[in-house]
Amino acid sequence: MYRQFLKANIKTQKDNGLKIGFYHYVTARTEEEAKGRSEIFLLQKLKEKEIDCRLAMDFERFAELSKNEINKVRFSIYGRII
Repeated sequence: MYRQFLKANIKTQKDNGLKIGFYHYVTARTEEEAKGRSEIFLLQKLKEKEIDCRLAMDFERFAELSKNEINKVRFSIYGRII
């Protein structure tokens, strides 16, 4: 069901001249969690999609993590697609 809606939405946006972009709502707290979730979202769900914009990361709840830990999670996700 998700793929049908996604495909239809992308087509409608493209037909109307809009740019396509995605964001990833990050809930991972460790590098291992981030790698697993990025595999599902970034490499499977977005595979073969025409994306016009850079992928964005929505990392709202990270108060308990240090800056170093946040960056490790971020690079675990985006380092795989850059």
